[in-house]
Amino acid sequence: MIFRNRECRYLSIYDSQAILPKPTVTFAEMKADIARERVILEHALDVGHPLGVAESMLHALEAALRIFEKHRQLVLDQLKRPLSE
Repeated sequence: MIFRNRECRYLSIYDSQAILPKPTVTFAEMKADIARERVILEHALDVGHPLGVAESMLHALEAALRIFEKHRQLVLDQLKRPLSE
């Protein structure tokens, strides 16, 4: 829904997709970051370095990806809904 000139109008699915912000980081890039962090974690484990920071970063990246994927699905589901709902 967009408010313009004190009127409320519902956007068609095409209008909605046109105004949705484009992500600066794609899901593929996030997955690549997670894969790189796993390699760093394995290397740190192999050479006996402390794992706290690397594990924390891996968990943060995985959590962020889950949140973005969930939000993306929520937006797509909303776009599929008929206007009457």
